[in-house]
Amino acid sequence: MHKIILVFILSVLVAGSLVLAQENQEGNAPAPSTTPGAEKSNAKESSPFYSQTKPFLGERHVANGLECSACHGEGEKKDPVKSDKCLTCHTSFEEVAKQTMDWNPNPHSNHVVESGDVECTSCHHGHKPSEVFCHSCHADMKFERKAADAK
Repeated sequence: MHKIILVFILSVLVAGSLVLAQENQEGNAPAPSTTPGAEKSNAKESSPFYSQTKPFLGERHVANGLECSACHGEGEKKDPVKSDKCLTCHTSFEEVAKQTMDWNPNPHSNHVVESGDVECTSCHHGHKPSEVFCHSCHADMKFERKAADAK
């Protein structure tokens, strides 16, 4: 009897998962968020940093002439790249923050980045959509370009 109940429960779970996956592929339901708290707001959808119209970061690096080993080294390719590897080309967090200084708030100049407790890959993913780590606590945070005269 227990086996029958277990098989029934597993069947329901699998069927439900298949229905949700099909709805997501057809665009009938939003894909589940990997950012905690993002379901509370549409900040994620309105953020310019979530644009998926451009290739993923890894593809852009390859298009600029870098090989996989430039970021991943000779290690396991599935391991996240550490920030010190990113900074061999991008020089420093301060320099990266200068490149995004026309955004309010500046995603590269804030209490989390300055604490040193975050890796570049907390937001920037090489082979999947990037996300805004800030939204894990600040679900309603929106990033906007500053007006030209406000720079």
